[in-house]
Amino acid sequence: MNNYKVLLVDDEQEVINLVIRKIDWESLGFQVIGYAQNGEEAIELAELETPDVVVTDIKMPFMDGLTLSRKLKKKYEDIKIIIFSGFDEFEYAREAIKIEVEEYILKPIHSEELSEILRKLKESLDKERSAKWNIAKLQQYYENSLPILRDQFFISLIQGRIEENFIENYKIDYQIHLDAPYYVIAIMHMKDPKEKVQYEIRPELMRVSLRQFTDESLEGYCSFKSFFYFGDVIYILMLSEDYNMKECTDKLDKICKRAGRIFHTEVVAGLGKVYDQLSM
Repeated sequence: MNNYKVLLVDDEQEVINLVIRKIDWESLGFQVIGYAQNGEEAIELAELETPDVVVTDIKMPFMDGLTLSRKLKKKYEDIKIIIFSGFDEFEYAREAIKIEVEEYILKPIHSEELSEILRKLKESLDKERSAKWNIAKLQQYYENSLPILRDQFFISLIQGRIEENFIENYKIDYQIHLDAPYYVIAIMHMKDPKEKVQYEIRPELMRVSLRQFTDESLEGYCSFKSFFYFGDVIYILMLSEDYNMKECTDKLDKICKRAGRIFHTEVVAGLGKVYDQLSM
């Protein structure tokens, strides 16, 4: 795992050199990716390097450490900030707490104290990174599972097992566009070939091909959702206000005839009742 990136900010070059020299950054799991001598420079560097941690002095020209911290926290909510100051004043510390900086330490800087702070900070960063990684993996798993979840939803829908008030939530969760004035269920059934074709294909692959062929044939005619159910290809056809059932029947009949010639077997279709809502 890569080291966490650190940006140092102080208007005194000697302080920066001292901090770089006195801390064993590599063994602590960090890497100093740059330094700036005022807040404005730090903002520019942060945009270029996106550091995980910023260690900054509180008193600097052009932009002080507190202003810098506020700007960084606003733009990069996960960034960690350590402030060091030569001023032991309550107002500075209170403001630092408001900004939600990780640590507020006083100069002179002791390597042991800063190293201990960095150790604890690394533990916190590791936990956050692990949580984000797990969330990212779960999100990826969910997205990979969406086709199966959608098919399960469609099957439950045509079986009448989903109540109307839950349908909208499923549509949002599964990212399904299924809005239309009218709906009708169509079934495409492929009979077993009566004779052996030149290139024999497994029945399940034949049904996949039939679905692909029918999907392509319906493109531009109407919106639809297709899925497999007990060996057949099922369609939820989304019809417009001026739908024509005879035209729809003729369209499916033509698809069946063309598919039959292509797959060397009989393909038949059936149309159900027209509904004006998804709960059937």
